[in-house]
Formats: sequence, C-alpha cells, structure tokens
Amino acid sequence: MGAEIRAMEMAIREPTEQQKSLGNADLSGAHRLFRGVAGSGKSVLLALNAAHATYQLTHYTGDMFSRPAHRPRVLVLCFNRTLTFYLRQRIEDRYKFLTYSDLPGDYLTVTHMEGLIYDLLRREPSLQTPHNYEQRAARAELMCHTLDKLPHDVLGDLQFDHIYVDETQYLFPEELQLIRRLARPDGSGRRTLILFYDNAQNIYGIKTPVWEKLGIQVVGRTIFLDQCLRNAKQIVDFAFNVLVGSYAAPGKAATTRQFADVANLLQRGLIRENGSRFEIEFCRRQGVRPLVAFYPSRMAEIQAVAAYVQQLTHIDDVLPSDILILAKHFKFMDGLAEALTTALGSHGTIRFVDADHPENKRKPLFEPGILTLCTVASAKGYDAPLVFVMGADDFHADDKGRAAFYVACTRAKLALVITGVQRIEGQLIHEIEKSAAEVRQRQQPPAAAITDGQPCPYCSSMRLHAQSSPRGFNYHCIDCLNVIPIDARCRRCGKTAVLKMEGRNLMVECPCGPDHLIFSNQPPACW
Repeated sequence: MGAEIRAMEMAIREPTEQQKSLGNADLSGAHRLFRGVAGSGKSVLLALNAAHATYQLTHYTGDMFSRPAHRPRVLVLCFNRTLTFYLRQRIEDRYKFLTYSDLPGDYLTVTHMEGLIYDLLRREPSLQTPHNYEQRAARAELMCHTLDKLPHDVLGDLQFDHIYVDETQYLFPEELQLIRRLARPDGSGRRTLILFYDNAQNIYGIKTPVWEKLGIQVVGRTIFLDQCLRNAKQIVDFAFNVLVGSYAAPGKAATTRQFADVANLLQRGLIRENGSRFEIEFCRRQGVRPLVAFYPSRMAEIQAVAAYVQQLTHIDDVLPSDILILAKHFKFMDGLAEALTTALGSHGTIRFVDADHPENKRKPLFEPGILTLCTVASAKGYDAPLVFVMGADDFHADDKGRAAFYVACTRAKLALVITGVQRIEGQLIHEIEKSAAEVRQRQQPPAAAITDGQPCPYCSSMRLHAQSSPRGFNYHCIDCLNVIPIDARCRRCGKTAVLKMEGRNLMVECPCGPDHLIFSNQPPACW
C-alpha cells in the first residue's frame, strides 16, 4: 500500500494544463466565479493565480500606477482556519518558482474569515459591533454600514488590490458584501474579486446567493471546473449517491438534488441517470471501492480501526501522515486515542484537530510521523491517500448531514473506509450500506495480467511503475493511476515463476535458468 501511495502522489502532484493556464491568467479588474466538482483543484488554482497576481503587483506596480496611494496588497481568504497553512505554502512555493526568491512581506495576507474580522477591528476600532461569531450575518451588515461612512483614505488602508475567496459557500451574503467593499478599485474603478464555490460541499446549508443583489457581477465571468482530479471514481460514485439520496426510504426523499446542482451536472454530461441512482462521469481515475463496516458497539468500531491502522503502518509501509481519520466529533469515542497510540507504537503519534484541541488548528493539518484525527469541518480543503470516516451512524439524513458526509468521503485520494455502530433506525447508515453495495456490484473487473513491454490496458500509457503489494506484483500506471497485475510466468519456459524486486529492477526467478530482468522502474525525475 505504501508503494501505491507514493506512485499515486508522484503522478498527481503536478498542476494540470488547465490549472497552469488559469493560474497564469490575468484576472484583475473584474469579479470572477469559479465553480467545480469536488476534487477539481479549486484551491490549487487559487494558489497558483494568487502567486501570479502577487508577482505582477510586486514587480510591475511602477508601470501600472504612477504614484500608488497604497502599498499593493493581496488577500486570500478561506473559512477553515487550518486551510490557511496549505494555501500559504502553495502560494509561497509558486512565487518562488516564478521569481527564484522568497515572497516579500506585507504584500500577501492569507487568513480565515474570523482572522480577517479580528484584523479589521484591530486596525479600525470604529468597526466594532455588539455581535460575535454566533451572529455573523448581523455583524457583517453593521460593519458594512460603518465602512461606507469611513473617509476615503481610512477605507483605502483597509482594502486589497486582489481578493481571493475559497470555500465561498460557507459565507453569508452579508459577509460577501463586506468582502466586496474591501476590494480596492483600480484607476478605472474596477475591483478584483475572485470567488471559488461548490454548493455540494456546503456543510452549513447556507442558501446560494443571488450574486447581482450583492453587487457581484459574475454573468459571463463564471468558469466551471468539470474534472475530479483527487478521487477515484468509485469513491465519488458512492458518496454522490448518498448526497442526493438515491437510496432514501420511500416517503423520505432527499432535498439535496438542487443543493448538489444535479440539473447543471446532467446538462453538462458530468453525471448520468441510471434508474434511481447516478453514474459519475467527471472522474477519470479508477480505484478500489470504499470499505463499509458497522459494528455492534463503539468500542468494537474503535478496536477494528486501530487494528487496520496497525496493519497499514507496520505491514503495508504506510506513513502515519498519509492517514486521516474523520468524524463529526470525537466526544463519544472513549478509548480511541489509547487504541490508536497502541496500534502505532513506535511508528508515530496521534493528534486531534477539533474544538477540544483549538491549539492544533494553528498548525498544518499533516506533519511527518503524526496521524491526524480531525472533524469534517476542519478537514475541508485538505485530502489524504487513506481516509477513515468514523461514527458514520452520527450523520443525519438532512441537507447538512449529507453534505458533511460527502465532504468527508471526498477527502480520500486512494482508499476510503467507513465505520460506525449498527442501528435499526434513522440517520444515514442504511443508505450508506446500499450505496456501497451498488458500487461493489459495479466494480470494474481487473484488467488481464500483462507482460513487460505492453501498455496500460486502461489508457494505453507506457509510463508504468512495477511494485509489490499484499495482492502480489503489479504495475501502477502513472497516467491513469490504475493497478494492473503482472504476468508471473517465466519468459523462457512459460511456467509460473517467482517475481522479485532488486532495487528498481523487477526480476524473474525460475529453475529453468538464471534470474532475468523483465522491467526497470524509471526514477521519479524521468516522469
């Protein structure tokens, strides 16, 4: 499994051509809306373009403005505090790639919504309101009124030349109006405001805004990202049908089809109706089906997850930082920390990222040697090769519960494990089981074993990587990420032989003669 993870990460780490093209595009002077399916790389695209805009502002300001009244500033805003570390790192890496130098200070602000509010109040005390986080909409509305009354020079000190907003679906209309006011007009009165939005991942159930009423003009300026780059098709197929209630009980139909933008996806040919369920067409990569298991008690669930983690880290060569354990909350999972600590042993430690451990939200979500346990809300924007979703019986069958479950599942890049406690009634577990059973039945059969020199049977690529796994030796396709069995017969006598890896070389060992080479893996740089 560890070898599969490393091959997969090597194949998908580079931005796509679409991301590179849009990432280098000049988006200044207008409002823009980027929409897309889960895993379509919205955050990556945001980071690429924010780095490009910062580069333009820091290197060409003298040409653009004869005497700028304010120091150029770029704001990158998200809702999830833990996501700020990921975004800043991606932007800094891209900026260094463009300039061969570190990002200069004071030009870029990467923060979450509450961090922005705190900074505004610190810099301009008159924006203070009697409302707190629990009254976000009312607070933003009052702050808008105050901003409209500020002197031009005072307001200018608070504004930004470019504003990027990730996770826009989590913001109230009043908060979007506040953000729009913070976009500084250029010499022609135009404002640069770039929004990234996916309503299918709206775990707080905030209604889609009418953009024109907010003064945000995105007609003709909306770009739809229509390919899932993160997940395997089996994962999204399973999770999407739970999201839209394909297996809801009679008389309890889900109300999430509009919420999940089903009509638009059907029109674009990105999903296809097949009876009562949907077939996903916006995922290219095939993978393993999700594993779903429900247990008679919470302790039995915990023990099963701990045993699986122990196998992954001790036998399958999986790093703790490649594993993410998600739940709505961990309050009722007594004994989980102890079980996982014992399972990891000397291979790593654990860390919770939730309301009971707020200090961990000030750090990157993943660090070497650490297995992260995180609430679904705090994991938004992140992903991991292996994802466990624990306490699946705790997800409700309303819009928020379905969206939260969808977000949790689509964090998984390679493998997804769903666990919970068996219940006779309620919640979402029966739909989860039915959706998983349907994916199992439709699982694409493995391709026939291939010999050396043959292309990938899925995409015809010749970029293959030989590896060993608990299922035997196989090729991992660098382009489509599928796994293809290797024909283990001796190339001389045709009898079943023994395959073995010697460094990057795959060898055949057979009594008919000396060991012989059948394949050599290329080093990562060659791809």
